[in-house]
Amino acid sequence: MKTTRIAAVVVTYNRRALLLQCLRALVAQSYPPDGIYIIDNGSSDDTVLHLIRHGFISTGPGKSQALFRSHTRIGAGTTKLQEIDLYYIRFPENRGATCGFSEGMKYACASVYDWIWLMDDDSYPDKDALRMLAPFLSRPDTAAFASAVKGPDGALSLVHRGMLHYKHIFPRIQTPLEEHRYQHGPVSIDSASFVGLLVRVESIQEAGYPKNDFFLTNDDIEYCIRLSKAGKILLVPASIMYHEEAIKKNCKSVCIFGKIVCLPPYDELWLKYYGFRNLAWIGKRYIRSRFALYMELFFYWLVQIILILLYDKKKLKRFRFYTNALRDGLKGVFDNEKPKRILYD
Repeated sequence: MKTTRIAAVVVTYNRRALLLQCLRALVAQSYPPDGIYIIDNGSSDDTVLHLIRHGFISTGPGKSQALFRSHTRIGAGTTKLQEIDLYYIRFPENRGATCGFSEGMKYACASVYDWIWLMDDDSYPDKDALRMLAPFLSRPDTAAFASAVKGPDGALSLVHRGMLHYKHIFPRIQTPLEEHRYQHGPVSIDSASFVGLLVRVESIQEAGYPKNDFFLTNDDIEYCIRLSKAGKILLVPASIMYHEEAIKKNCKSVCIFGKIVCLPPYDELWLKYYGFRNLAWIGKRYIRSRFALYMELFFYWLVQIILILLYDKKKLKRFRFYTNALRDGLKGVFDNEKPKRILYD
């Protein structure tokens, strides 16, 4: 008989098919969670209608633009005899993945759960993913457990789990865990993406919630830095999550200083602002050498300027874009509408 109560938090935005795939995998778990919280960042792709059609919720928000919440009980597990409490929370606008996770964790922590299982809508657990984590949940020294992450082809996706070195931040402050470390477990790690991260509620109470202001990108790294002060983060390789890795469409690849750089299309450029800004913010607070940090930030900024001069149109807007991202990160300015204003107004 289960004595530990677990809630999954799934953040979604305009990916109804992937969301349904994730939800079906959750209710089919051989060791099902007790609750599921779907946090919808104001999807405009008929996500609500598809959830109703497939029996995950019974009603939607209608024409109201206000915050909408609903509760449904659904059968789960291989026999469908266990019931899961499914909560659907829809924001009136896109508040970012970070806010989605933070608010979802708050909703779940306000109930009677012991662990919160975090995942994006473009990921889904293997049917035994939670069962493989369950034997370790009684360890009192552990704040979180992370599953191994695989791509659709079944190959390990190493970038999701790693170690932090605090020496430099580009291209990442995290060094991916080597593949051979997945052969045995559990393995102590420093950081894990929100693709199948199971967090103890007591540790959340100590570490707090993901930083809403980040909007998206590198929020998981910043959160794991705080979370690790509440206990260990352990990778359990036998527990598997699958992730539909983002495919870079219409991406122009160029070589600069011996490295291949992907130039996103202009209408998607605004998304890069958050990664640059958030890494600068993290670096200022955690990188050991302030001089090394500023040199690294300047070099990264300079590379972007060279790329703008060589390859891009709308050069002035792009210059302002990268300069503001760097400056905002160092000053702690979190205006998440700024990148779109700079690029598209």
